[in-house]
Amino acid sequence: EFENGSYIQTALLDGVPGNLENPYGTQIILNKNDGLLVINEMGIVNSEEEQLKSKIAFGGWIYTAKSEVNNLNIFSLSPNYQNNYGFYFTAESAFYSPHENSNLGLNGFVRIGYANPQVNPVDFYLGTGFKFSGLFGTDNNELGLAIAFSHNSQGFRNIAELNGELIKPYEINLEATFLMPLTPYLIIQPDIQYIINPSYCTNSNSAFVISSRIQLHF
Repeated sequence: EFENGSYIQTALLDGVPGNLENPYGTQIILNKNDGLLVINEMGIVNSEEEQLKSKIAFGGWIYTAKSEVNNLNIFSLSPNYQNNYGFYFTAESAFYSPHENSNLGLNGFVRIGYANPQVNPVDFYLGTGFKFSGLFGTDNNELGLAIAFSHNSQGFRNIAELNGELIKPYEINLEATFLMPLTPYLIIQPDIQYIINPSYCTNSNSAFVISSRIQLHF
């Protein structure tokens, strides 16, 4: 259920969840070395008849514990440390949704993210896409089309080059997926992705990925 109006929300999380010395159960340890992950978000939500019509939100996050920066000086005896932080913007909207059939419609979204380039391998992200619902005369199928762009930080690429790896500045992901219920108990969702400049596959300029998700309902 969605409520109309503006909101502000904050989360304080364990900066390093888990415990390598005790992998069993939930391990929440709050100390200076692990630090905290602090997230704050504010936004505006518009809904109608418990259906989300639009949402715009802006947020930021920071780790209180400092992280080692991408430093080219491999002979440095005193590594440089900085706080890891970032910002993001998200927006989504229902462009078309007739009242007589709430399952039929067109939704779209956009996501933008930025992270400290001195610490993170990826310092910028932009993604957008559309979801078409109720196609082909049925109510419950969904077609999704999306594109994502990510930028690899200069410091990360410099370090990789020292190790003999040439990582390109950007990666682009094109994706198409289709969710279709075959029976009331079985849903299948094939997915196709084409990746331009896959960052962690330096010996190839592109990659083609095919996968599928299967849901069973009892």
